[in-house]
Parts: sequence; C-alpha cells; structure tokens
Amino acid sequence: MAAIVPPPGFDALPQTMSPHSKHLSWRTESSKLIQLASPILIGQLAQIGMGVTDTIMAGRYGANDLAAIAIGQSLWLPVFMFFIGLFAASTTLIAHHCGAKNLTGVRDITQQSICLALLGSPLAIILLLQAQAAFVAMGIEEDVTTIANNYLHYLAYGLPAAVCFLTLRSFCEGMKLTRPIMLINLFALACNIPLNYLFIYGKLGFPEMGGAGCGLASALVMWIQLLAALIMATQIPSLKRVALLSSPWWLHWQTIKPILSLGLPIALSTVAEVSLFAVMALLLAPLGAEVIAGHQIALSVSSVTFMLPLSMGMAITIQSGHYLGADQQQRARLSSVIGIVICCALALLSMSTILAYKESIASLYSRDIAIQNIAVSLLFFTAIYQLPDAIQIGSASALRGYCDTRVPLLIILFSYWVISVPVGWSLIYGLDTLWVFENIGFDGLGARGMWIGLVCGLSCAALLQSWRLWHLVLQQR
Repeated sequence: MAAIVPPPGFDALPQTMSPHSKHLSWRTESSKLIQLASPILIGQLAQIGMGVTDTIMAGRYGANDLAAIAIGQSLWLPVFMFFIGLFAASTTLIAHHCGAKNLTGVRDITQQSICLALLGSPLAIILLLQAQAAFVAMGIEEDVTTIANNYLHYLAYGLPAAVCFLTLRSFCEGMKLTRPIMLINLFALACNIPLNYLFIYGKLGFPEMGGAGCGLASALVMWIQLLAALIMATQIPSLKRVALLSSPWWLHWQTIKPILSLGLPIALSTVAEVSLFAVMALLLAPLGAEVIAGHQIALSVSSVTFMLPLSMGMAITIQSGHYLGADQQQRARLSSVIGIVICCALALLSMSTILAYKESIASLYSRDIAIQNIAVSLLFFTAIYQLPDAIQIGSASALRGYCDTRVPLLIILFSYWVISVPVGWSLIYGLDTLWVFENIGFDGLGARGMWIGLVCGLSCAALLQSWRLWHLVLQQR
C-alpha cells in the first residue's frame, strides 16, 4: 500500500504509532467532535440566517427587490463559495501545524492566506462590478437589473473584509477554537437585521434604498465581522501567542503553494456543487412557476439539513488534522470513522423528521395547495438523499484532513455532472431526451426526475468518496 503523499511544500507526516493509541475511546472522540461541531453548526445557521433576513425584508419591500436579491445572490454565491473552499485548506494546514505544536507554521499559513485574500479580492470585485452586462444579456427587466446591480456593487465593497474574515476563521478553527467564530456570526446576524431596516426603508435619516440597501447592510456587517475577528486574534490568549501581527509580512511562495494545492480542488468542488443547484433550477424553469416554487421549498429544507453533516465534517477535518500533526495516526483514523458514523446518525434523524412532517414543512412555506403538493413529493427525495449526502461529505472531510483533495474533486465532478445532470435531465422530460434512449418512449417525471438524478449522483459520490477513504487511509495498519 502506497504511503499518503502530502501536497508540495508540506512536510511528509511520520508514520509511527502513538504509544497512547491503544487506549482510544469512542465516547471521548465522539464528545470531542460534537464539542467542535456544535459551535460551527450554530455559526453556519447564523450565516444562513443573514441571507434569509435579506430575502424576507427585501420581499416585504417589493417584488422587484426580492427578484433582484435572488438574482444578485446567484452571482455572489459562487464567488464567495470559491473563497470558502480555497481557505478550507488553511484550516487543514493550520490544524496539522497546531497538532505538531508548530506555532510558527500556524502564523505563516495564516499570514499567507491573508495575502492571498487581498490579492484575489480585486479580481472578484471586478467580476461583480461587471454583472450588469450579464443581466442585460439574460433579458432581465430594467428595474430589476438596476436594483441587482446596485446590490452587487455594495457587496463588492465588503468582499475584501469577507474574504479576510474567512482566513481568520480558518486560523481560529484550525486551532480548535470554534466558539469565538460562532459568537461573531451571531453578532453579525444581530447587526444585519437593524441595518437592513435602516437602509431598505430609509429610517433615522438614511436614504430609502430598497433591495440595494441589503447589499450595503451586508457589506457593513462583513467589515464588522473582520474587526471582531482581528480583536479575537489579538486578545484570546491561545491565539495571541501565535503573534500573528508581530513579524514582517511578505509573499512566500513555498507557504502559499500548499494552500493553493489543497485549496483549489476544494474551491472547484464547492463551485461545482453550487452550480449544480443553479442548473437544476434552469432545467426546471420551463415546467412553470408552481414547480419552481415547490423545488425551492425542497431546496431550502435541504440547505438547512445539510448544515448538520457539513459542521460535523469540518470538525472531522480539524480533529484528524491535529492528530496527524501530532503523529497519532490511529487516533486520526478513529476520529474519521466516528465522525462519519455521527454524520450518518444525523442524516437518519433528518430523514425521519422530513418524512414524518413533510406536509407540515411544505405548509410553512406556502399556502398554495398545488405548490404544497409538489413540495411534499420533492421532500420525499430530500429525505432519501440525506444518508448518501452525509457519507460523501463526511468522507471528503476526512480526506481533507489527510491532505487529499484532488481525487475527491474528480469524484464530485463525475458524480454531479456525469451522473446527476444527465440522469435528471432525461427523467424530467423523458428518456427520449438522451439519444441512446431515443426509441424507448419513457414519459418524463417532471421535477421528481431531477431530484432522482440528484439522489443517484450523491449515492455515487458517497460510494466513491468512502472507497477513496478506505483505500487511502482506513485499511492502513
């Protein structure tokens, strides 16, 4: 069996077994992972809450403003998610260095991550500022285009702060301090609501900006998050001793190289996943507004339940990274296995809850009976894919802890774009849409077909990601 090869620029991990590895406890490891994951989950939900409040408050102001926010976020989200994926690598590398008690390595990775953030932000800002041309090409109404363009312009002002905050979040979480980031995100949510109110409706002497005011409020919140994170990094004793701001800063390619080597595949995987859901909406668009509304309800429920395995996955990456940095191979393997088991348990909980209450869930989103019926039928498939989704995210997260991200990227691309999209497309409108089945005459299943394709793709990803983890890591002794 070949040894695991870390990315260029990252020293190979010793393969000796820790003398304490014989005294492992499932209960202890489970407790550690849950303690790590719980604040991450709350922080993630707070982050989602900011998007939800933007949607609700803009929707109450006007239909055009709600449409503009939705369109603007469809361009903002892939850009922001790319940076989230990129700096997920920083979390892994910081966890390794922290486990090895190498504070200099922690400082170097964090500093170079911030440099990358500052270098990458201008390119992303330019992309966001050119959004109006895309809106015009899409044939979007002029009023909606104007609001969406202004919304993105304001968001662009906050992008450097948002991206730098991601690097400090990686710094904190890689050091196994997940609670401070949770508190910052909760504080940001608390700030977002009144700022939206001020700028959308023009209160306390501020101009009435409508949906564009959400962008300005969000930009201010991003700078608030960054300021809070800087205070955190310089005041919390365990972070302060890293001396993040004490040494001179300059670009160092040998430190940046492993961040890019690990981070770019994660970033591309994240964008591929976000793009999949955008394509799903486009494929379903010809079926009418009721179908799109039902699909959106199922997608909204899915985005919330996904936070459970995602948060546990982040904890798996952090915990296994610490153990590997400390040369405790067996503990890292055990932590990965226990984390995936917890992901599966959470998935079964989500599945049973959705199946038991799918009618009630649908009624919370819409009073329209037709939309409710469509949503209920799609929520069945949302429940079904909870388990494969949990397995694939848990396995991919464990692989990140082992600095393995390139093969998982290929698995994601294959599962989503070779399995999910073609299968979903053919099942929406009938198998005749694929030339290999042109004489079968199978009628389309509508929106259910797309969700069946998603279940197939996620099941494929779960199988391949778990096989990769077993082949690379778990079968080693």
